[in-house]
Amino acid sequence: MIRRAQSIVTDEVISMRRYLLATCLVVSMAMSAAAVSLCDYQSPLTDLSALDLGFYYRYYRDPFGFEDQHINQGTFLIDYLRLFDAPEYGFDIAFQNELRVNILDADDSTYTLRADGNYKRYVQFETDSFAFAGAQVRSASGSQGIALSLSLGVGTGRFTDVTPMAKAVRIEEVLAQRGALQNEEDKQPRELHPVDLQEVAAAIRNAATYETQAELLARIQTILESSGVVRLGGLDAQDMFEVTRVLQSGGMTRYCGWDLKAGLGYELLSPSDEENDLLVMGAFNFALASTPREQILFTGLFSGAVDVINRHQLDINASYDYVIFDFLSARAAYAFIRETWGGNPNHTHRIAVDLLMQPADIASVILSLVMQSEEHYTLGWSIDLKLSIEMSVL
Repeated sequence: MIRRAQSIVTDEVISMRRYLLATCLVVSMAMSAAAVSLCDYQSPLTDLSALDLGFYYRYYRDPFGFEDQHINQGTFLIDYLRLFDAPEYGFDIAFQNELRVNILDADDSTYTLRADGNYKRYVQFETDSFAFAGAQVRSASGSQGIALSLSLGVGTGRFTDVTPMAKAVRIEEVLAQRGALQNEEDKQPRELHPVDLQEVAAAIRNAATYETQAELLARIQTILESSGVVRLGGLDAQDMFEVTRVLQSGGMTRYCGWDLKAGLGYELLSPSDEENDLLVMGAFNFALASTPREQILFTGLFSGAVDVINRHQLDINASYDYVIFDFLSARAAYAFIRETWGGNPNHTHRIAVDLLMQPADIASVILSLVMQSEEHYTLGWSIDLKLSIEMSVL
């Protein structure tokens, strides 16, 4: 009986030791991850671009034969973003277009178009203060025409492409999971020194300078095996295959930074019958990538006439992307639009949740839930649930 009790106590002590060891390891990794923040990485040049194309088709035939209830509609979506930032200057371009074509009644087709472009020149080399010039275009099928305005102003802030560091940290995670980074004495996982991570990120950033991908992989392998934390015998072929997969992953674009702009604009074209007017404009952008798996974005744009209370527009957007597994990622987005014409405001709320599954490198399955509410135009929230399959041909 005593031996049995001693055995139980011994098992509890061993279990507690394992728990404490695991807890210490998790805390240590968390502290190390905090020490190597992605947003602390500095890149001399940021050049990001994204182009998303989408198409949805919906067909519905009313069982009671009411033709006005029939739906035969196709929706085309285009979303383009370009962000460039150098020590002396930078520019950004954003374009969004949604076209809904009603096959049964072409006159009932609708569209919305939004385009923004800004060029900024920094006051001094590698400083955050800048002057900018920009243009904004807005149009929709329900408006009387196109809204076009030009703006001039000043601002502060920068954006940095941290994708190379995100991939370097991801390579560290993958190799640690495979047991390639470990202490030979106790076989416990080890982490790369921040200097080694910086060297791996620099090699990834300068990938275009290598003649072949094999040369880039050889350089990364040399850095890793010279770090002193790789297991005895070095990296094997499967380890380098996993490194190659991380390098070729296209869904890991990450950037950090912020900027704040304020200025004056002039409305060249107005969708209403009102005269063109001087505009007061302001904008903010914020991006955060605390880990390679997530990306947070906030954007805001305000523009209004001198009589800002009776005529203005406010756009606020927020989004969060997270990679759950290598083949599964999720995205949540919220948009708020306030448009005031003649003192009458209209509010639009839009919530979108996307679940993207990628069972193969060239194929994706996307499940989307979109909810939207427009004050003065709808009684409640519209709900769209879409399932689409996409394939990358090129």
